[in-house]
Amino acid sequence: MPPLAPAKLLLRPWVLVTVGIVFNIVSALITSQLIEINNRKIQDLEAKKATFDVRIDSSWQNRQDVERKKEFILLWLQMRHASNAEVENQVGDEAFIRSHVREHLQGLVSDYQLDGAEWDGTQPLSAKIVVEITEQAKKRLLEDIDDTYFERILLEKQQLPIQDQNSKLMAIALFLQLTGLILVLARDLKRG
Repeated sequence: MPPLAPAKLLLRPWVLVTVGIVFNIVSALITSQLIEINNRKIQDLEAKKATFDVRIDSSWQNRQDVERKKEFILLWLQMRHASNAEVENQVGDEAFIRSHVREHLQGLVSDYQLDGAEWDGTQPLSAKIVVEITEQAKKRLLEDIDDTYFERILLEKQQLPIQDQNSKLMAIALFLQLTGLILVLARDLKRG
């Protein structure tokens, strides 16, 4: 029996089937292992991004709350100065509102570490103090929003190469799977 040429040896049906099966196995491994690992990384990054979105929304809501309370306090101060006689008749309500306003402002000073605020809670309330404290608190909230958004953008930048790699791996896996299938089917064509 004469020796087979290398090309004829490679075209033997069992060689084509074996290579086709190997290609399909490699394709399955790429899909089940590498792409799955990348998908888990992407899911982790998406979860972190969702957490940052919640933080941003919460900070924005807090900023709006601070603004609304500032408007209420300024309105209350205006009404207090405009009608001293009526306010004196409502001493109980006045003391209640004043204590809540002081608590709110002290909370802003302590929560947002407002060291520049020249108010220790014992001085009389004024529009200047209210505006100063609330504007500093809103500034801190906006800085927090900016920082959180920047961190979110960094996560998106980490996610893009992983998604690109997944796309390439998926294309390679699909190519190997189709080539493997063609090689397995080529055995039948060789017989016919």
